[in-house]
Amino acid sequence: MGVKVESAKHIIIFEPWNLGDLIISAYFSRELHTVFGIRSSFICKKECVNWILQQDFVEDVFCFSAPWNREIGKHPFHYNISHILKLKKWIRKKKYDFLWDTRGDLRHKIFLKLLRINNVISIRYPSNLNVYQRVNLLIDRFGGSRIHTREKLANTVKSKRIVLFLDSYWPNRRVPLAVGQKLIERLIQEEFTIRLVLPPGRNYHFIEALLHQSGNESLQRIQGSINEVASVLEDSSLCISTDSAWLHMSFYLGVPAIGLFGFLNANEWAPPGTKIIYPKNPLSARDRYRLRNMDKQPLKHIDIEEVVNMAKSVIG
Repeated sequence: MGVKVESAKHIIIFEPWNLGDLIISAYFSRELHTVFGIRSSFICKKECVNWILQQDFVEDVFCFSAPWNREIGKHPFHYNISHILKLKKWIRKKKYDFLWDTRGDLRHKIFLKLLRINNVISIRYPSNLNVYQRVNLLIDRFGGSRIHTREKLANTVKSKRIVLFLDSYWPNRRVPLAVGQKLIERLIQEEFTIRLVLPPGRNYHFIEALLHQSGNESLQRIQGSINEVASVLEDSSLCISTDSAWLHMSFYLGVPAIGLFGFLNANEWAPPGTKIIYPKNPLSARDRYRLRNMDKQPLKHIDIEEVVNMAKSVIG
């Protein structure tokens, strides 16, 4: 690459994976903008476009869905050649200093090389590196002052409003609904207001009964766009979430978080400052992406009282 990071004016971020990965990349871009004044354009999934466009350091976005990030159905015929050619044309029209594959994914590297895209940075990161340090590895290699990983300043007003997310894109990271119901009941007993985030198109069988018992003041059902859920999160004092996008959004917005991890991958994937809770017998990190483990539920063994006590220690 012929330009140093600190002298770049405009870069393209290639992140066609899921929302959590995009939020991490958005954090990198926000810091690069804050420290060096760099503006970014993004290549990402269609469902994330409205959120990323609202960030003031973003110049443009191209929607791209990569078949290789599916759990199943990674067949070559799922590649839309005309759309790929539009992507190539869009990149070539941009005046950019470099294109950064923030994941350092070998498939990304091959794909972009086949498109003959210039000035691509795709770093193979150490396996034990926390994902939030990738931006400093980029700077170390290509010049500039290191960025001190930090949270955005949060609202300092304390409340007992908790955003709770029990779900995940990957089934094996979810909290089983029976366990989630007990957790909600215990948090309500401690007089917390629970804002339960539901994925689009999903509902939980126990919600109506709990709403009837506790009323809308103690339990709120949150289901909307990324921007709508982020707004609720920013108005809360704590997020309790599985290893998912909302854990990263909490860090991005400066909201304290408790991460529920069923696999031993928090050192690599948990945002800085996140309080981590594992079940009694967490599974190894390497097992979380294996299809044969998709139906395992390590978080069924989570200690509910540990979660409640940690929430009390954060916001009283």
